[in-house]
Parts: sequence; structure tokens; C-alpha cells
Amino acid sequence: IHDMLENLKQTLHGAYYRLGIAQTELDEQQEGKSFQDVADLEDYVLTSYNEFIKLENVLLNMRDPVQ
Repeated sequence: IHDMLENLKQTLHGAYYRLGIAQTELDEQQEGKSFQDVADLEDYVLTSYNEFIKLENVLLNMRDPVQ
């Protein structure tokens, strides 16, 4: 019974999560946000992430000036 209840809990949690996503998408549609806005945000996030990766590599490859 415990396992069945745990599975039910996980199923309900997943449904609640998907409902939240659907509500967010509906809200954004009603506010007039377009897919272009989302694509622009995605590009910004990916570009920022890639730049942080480059910065991390530069910092990791720097030699300690004290040595």
C-alpha cells in the first residue's frame, strides 16, 4: 500500500507541475508574449552560459602569479 501511495503521490506531483507550466504558458499568451520573446531569452541564457564556461576555462588555465 505504501508503494502504491508513493506512486500516486509522484503522479499527482507530476500532474501539478505540468498544470503549473500550462498555466504559465496561458498567462504569457494572454499577456501577448510571443515565442520570439522566449527565443530571445533562450539565446541570452545560452550565450551567457557559454561565456561563463569560457571564463571558467581561462581562470582555470591561469598560472598563479605568486609562483
